[in-house]
Amino acid sequence: SYETGDSIEPAAGRAGEREAFAIEPGTRSVIAQGWRALGLLNTFRFALVLLLTPLTALRSPEVSAQIPGVLQGALLLYFLLAGLWAITLSARRPSLKIQSRAQLLLDVAVLSVIIVAGRGYGSGLSVVMLMPVAVAGMVMPRRGAEFTAALATFGLLTGEVIDHLLLGSPPAYTQAGAIALMGFIATLSMNFLASRLDESARLAEQRLAGSSS
Repeated sequence: SYETGDSIEPAAGRAGEREAFAIEPGTRSVIAQGWRALGLLNTFRFALVLLLTPLTALRSPEVSAQIPGVLQGALLLYFLLAGLWAITLSARRPSLKIQSRAQLLLDVAVLSVIIVAGRGYGSGLSVVMLMPVAVAGMVMPRRGAEFTAALATFGLLTGEVIDHLLLGSPPAYTQAGAIALMGFIATLSMNFLASRLDESARLAEQRLAGSSS
């Protein structure tokens, strides 16, 4: 098996893990990097909840809940999801492909709610959306990473419409658009970096195999 704990299955199983990553073919070091990236993202989830919960309770001017019940519920859900992902990441089951897609799509949805239920886009809270889309660039193929960034953009802009038109907050479409653009840049940059790391790992493995033969 791989050092990451994934079992190697003939053809189909191996191709599934490769498809989960930014570049084919998958290597031990690259797949391990994917698991580490998801682990880092999960640490971010716990840290975000532990930071925002007391700030919300203390009615901090930086993070005041404009929809308190929804914000508290979203933070609780995010914490519970982080606990669930901690278990699945530790077990390395389901596969990297399944976990990356499930975790990142749920991140986009829950963070969109947290941003709107908090002080909205004018508070700068929307920058938290950059973390999952950056990780998507590391652990997904380019099209999958771009799709995640597009969903994040949709969530940001839809949330801003709700925040402005339904909740009466000052318009912050420029801020939401800027964060969305930064998300695409982060996604593509991390995807490019992952591809270069994968290429370097494959070349190193080929040299090692050549020297040992």
